[in-house]
Amino acid sequence: MAALDLWSKGLWEYPEFGAPPKLNKVLIEGWLYIRTVWNEGGVWSLDIPAWILTGATALAVPLLLAWIFWPARAPGWDSAGKALILGGAVGNCWDRLNYRGVRDFIDAVFWDWHYPTFNVADAALLVGIGILLVRSFRTPRKETAR
Repeated sequence: MAALDLWSKGLWEYPEFGAPPKLNKVLIEGWLYIRTVWNEGGVWSLDIPAWILTGATALAVPLLLAWIFWPARAPGWDSAGKALILGGAVGNCWDRLNYRGVRDFIDAVFWDWHYPTFNVADAALLVGIGILLVRSFRTPRKETAR
């Protein structure tokens, strides 16, 4: 997932930090656009200082790796959710450590609501968290005695 994220970000030309987008392309009029922007802030462009985000990223990735690989045997959907979270985290971590910001380019509008511009890594994180959230509400199967 991280490789797909980094490849997709490499397709577009990005502005300097703080400059207007270099590309605005309509994919589906009124719904979906390509808009290249730098996200120097946190999730959904929250205004968080870069040094805090970089430090938090450096601390979070090893903890995330430990969480993903412990326990070693997780059910299929749990593993898929964790893999999506790891791939998304690595993709955005790469940007944050190399560029001091994240390259975003997917711009979605739902009727009157404009979703913050995001990237493939953000989508992977959201889907991975969604899978784990849904799985957390399931009732474990009882083992049958043999």
